[in-house]
Amino acid sequence: MPLPPNTPLAAPTEARALRRVQSSSALSIAAASDGPELSEQQQAATASRWKTALEEAQFVAGGLISRPSESTKHYSIIRHSHLLVWYRGPSTSVSMTILSDKPLPATRTVWLQEKGYSGNVGMAFKAMVRSTAGWLDVTPVRRAQPEHLAPVDERGIQRDLERFSRKAAGRARHHVARETHVVRIPAAASDGYFRLVVCTGEGSGRKILCGSPVFRIASTTPDAAVVRGASLSTMPLEVGVKIATTVGQQVAKKYMGVAGMVVQNRAQKLMLKAPAAVKRAGQAAHVNYHRYGMADAVNEAWKNSELSRHDSQQWDMKQHLQPQHHSVVPIIGPNAGPELPFPVKFEGKVVPASGRSTAQLGVPTANLTGVPDEITTRFGGVFAAWAMVLPAKGLSDIANDWFEAVVTIAPPVGAAPTVAMNSGVCVHIAHDFDGATFFNAKLRVLLMASLHAASGPAPDDDPDAAAHLARLHVRDVMTTQASLGRESWSPHETIARMEAIRGQRALPDMLTEATGKVWQQVDRIPLHWAGVRSEAGARRDQMYGNGGMWIAR
Repeated sequence: MPLPPNTPLAAPTEARALRRVQSSSALSIAAASDGPELSEQQQAATASRWKTALEEAQFVAGGLISRPSESTKHYSIIRHSHLLVWYRGPSTSVSMTILSDKPLPATRTVWLQEKGYSGNVGMAFKAMVRSTAGWLDVTPVRRAQPEHLAPVDERGIQRDLERFSRKAAGRARHHVARETHVVRIPAAASDGYFRLVVCTGEGSGRKILCGSPVFRIASTTPDAAVVRGASLSTMPLEVGVKIATTVGQQVAKKYMGVAGMVVQNRAQKLMLKAPAAVKRAGQAAHVNYHRYGMADAVNEAWKNSELSRHDSQQWDMKQHLQPQHHSVVPIIGPNAGPELPFPVKFEGKVVPASGRSTAQLGVPTANLTGVPDEITTRFGGVFAAWAMVLPAKGLSDIANDWFEAVVTIAPPVGAAPTVAMNSGVCVHIAHDFDGATFFNAKLRVLLMASLHAASGPAPDDDPDAAAHLARLHVRDVMTTQASLGRESWSPHETIARMEAIRGQRALPDMLTEATGKVWQQVDRIPLHWAGVRSEAGARRDQMYGNGGMWIAR
């Protein structure tokens, strides 16, 4: 049934009519009538429908904000984000500014606290008794400048600060802006009501300085109907959430219908290109699926494929850096060869970059694009590796040869800070190519072991920091050459072992690989764009760490 016309929540300065949203029943009919192919007009209508629901729900939320700031004796917090925060995957964030009558302590931290059934009184009581059970540390890790924010966001922050200074009373009049935080909200924070709490100190001695106004995290899942932590004043907001949830689910269903066909088509192409052994395994699974309990084997393969892609990231880098015989140059790993999860092979295309590493450290690097997401999300740091330039025009003299390389998987140096930084891949090949460049050529990389965590960029005005990074890189190159110089660490020996292990796999292992390729296609579906949570998205979310950024005022 269509929604009734919207009525303004407050008396605005001018007449302002909210746009109406098509009812859920009408959306279901439209979704059923559409085929798998969507025209540009239909896609635009779908996007407009989704955007309208979000805008209306957020407008309702904005009208319910009665206390956009919270204050204590010495501190105040202004929340700049909407009361209603929609789940957007790793980039989900809430912005706030911390004000105080004295500089913030160096040990300040930010925590995410969930509002339970006890409401604001319960949250205040937990703060009073210093109970932090179930809190999440969301302290931003990257420092940024005001120009790194979108201009409209910075104008909104300045507007909120000006409004606070006009309306502040009592001790709050002496509070001045110290820091603006754009806090990344992890996927571990399910739908509900939350607030951000600024603390100082460590462990049990942690002291609460101030808490932010409460906000609502919502996604287009059935959990959005749960009103835990809601109060009477925010119940209309729950109606807006439910409206957007209904629209979002219809959009997600339509998108999943198209995406599902894409995944199936890609999976078929992958299987056509797969080795004969995998094809035979698939045929055997099809014929004996129910007769010999193959359904259980396939289900187990899906489970193993997912776990192997996400859980293997938890290896300890320290155990791979083991100096032997107290030599000047440490040698990593045992003489028998790389340890799990290595070796790892992937390819990428060389693209131009800023040239900062060459200018600052004298180290030319090849920046890769097109590297699979499962590499950049699973691995991070500096690695010893082998690299090969694949045949291309003008590169026949150096193609098909393996060279020692130091590979860095980390956010690009010099990139503007964001809430969730995506990692890039930089490869320094330990060979003199007489100034030759490999732009647009493909590079094959074989990761062999982890060296250490990635270092941050050296400040342009700090020559000592740049010299330290240069010395560290020289040591990485020496360690890589010394470690990969052993016979069992050679590229040909390593690839031969990989192929031998591949040929000795049992049927469940073959099924795991085949289903893993399909999983990779499924994981690429950006469900979080429609506010939909997924298990794969939650696992990937952990790879971004705290994220977030803060700006000194």
